[in-house]
Amino acid sequence: MRSVHFGLFWQRVRDQFPNTEERPTLASIVEQATPLPVELRFEVQETLLLPRLWLLNSAGTEMIQIQNDRLSKNWREGDENE
Repeated sequence: MRSVHFGLFWQRVRDQFPNTEERPTLASIVEQATPLPVELRFEVQETLLLPRLWLLNSAGTEMIQIQNDRLSKNWREGDENE
């Protein structure tokens, strides 16, 4: 996934999720039947890593998170003062 794809997706949902924030990426998760030993890994990247994007609705109660290996929708507790 490239940054242009993030922008194209946001164009489709920006009426519902007008606010954005950039966050550090989350580590990739691969579920295993048995635990694996801890390992240290270094990777050479040919391109820059994309940030994780938060797309938030106006009230801040719904969020879509996007990064190069995942897309998730979350609900958040609203502000008690509203």
